[in-house]
Amino acid sequence: LGQMHRSPLTSEQAARKLARRSLTAAVDIKKGTVITEKMLIGKRPGTGIPTKFMDAVVGRTAGRDIPEDTTLRWNLL
Repeated sequence: LGQMHRSPLTSEQAARKLARRSLTAAVDIKKGTVITEKMLIGKRPGTGIPTKFMDAVVGRTAGRDIPEDTTLRWNLL
């Protein structure tokens, strides 16, 4: 009974974004600073860079000042 393949329902899509985590600045990061793992934390909602991309973000430089508790987006790096 049921379906062979499971996938989220259309009604679950909005809740899914809120339940996921995004990379967030744990401290103030100044422009030009190389980002380290200790500067980042995973927080909800999942509207920014997903935490699975931590390795891709660590080692990059901040393109502008990033205040503490800011959800990271690719345009900030």
